Amino acid sequence: MQAQIVRNLGPAALWADNARSETAYSWSAPFDFVDAQDNPPTSCSVEECGHCKLYHPSGQYGAERNAEARVLILDHFIGGIGQPLHIEATEVGVNEIDVVCSGSKTKLHQVWAKSVFWHY
Repeated sequence: MQAQIVRNLGPAALWADNARSETAYSWSAPFDFVDAQDNPPTSCSVEECGHCKLYHPSGQYGAERNAEARVLILDHFIGGIGQPLHIEATEVGVNEIDVVCSGSKTKLHQVWAKSVFWHY
């Protein structure tokens, strides 16, 4: 982990997006979004809340004993709670919607979670 991101929790919240592709953190990937079934005004349901699972299935918090990693993962989950695309039922948190941003092909979720954050 890079020491400079730990000094600012905003950029640190993005660390887990990259870390989840590493074997040690692969367990955290499904916790990044919730497929809510929202049909206002008649119904709204969430069968399983990924953001409520701040623990590794084995019972070890953060999957490691590394305190820095646990803080960064917790920061990511807290930062994600307010992300509107993290509670969208469409296309796995809109991770499967292709878009073009600043001339580059990417996914809508990546634009929202990373590009907008760093650009503005």
